[in-house]
Amino acid sequence: MTTNKQRDCKPVVGYGYTSVGGFGQSGLIRKRFAPRLLNASRDLLMNNAGDNIDPFRA
Repeated sequence: MTTNKQRDCKPVVGYGYTSVGGFGQSGLIRKRFAPRLLNASRDLLMNNAGDNIDPFRA
């Protein structure tokens, strides 16, 4: 990605890295997080008011 910032009269270029495959975001969600959430007891995931999922419990 090129930005509008310059250093030494040249545009600054940034590079991002994200993992792919089994360790990428979709792989982790599909293989690890979704099954755990779907198999968890509703009571363990809900907030104290019982009207929403508590992200820290999830």
